[in-house]
Amino acid sequence: MQGDASPPVRGLEVASLAQSLIIAGATLASFGVVSRYLLTDGTSYSAGK
Repeated sequence: MQGDASPPVRGLEVASLAQSLIIAGATLASFGVVSRYLLTDGTSYSAGK
């Protein structure tokens, strides 16, 4: 009897998708933090000026 030593393909697909979403989320979050810092760096773009 020989067993299949390879993991299920479906599990690898889900893990790969999860890793991609985590990387994309971290990239967007860091971009948002930098953008917020740059936009609030002592400059105010209010309509009254």
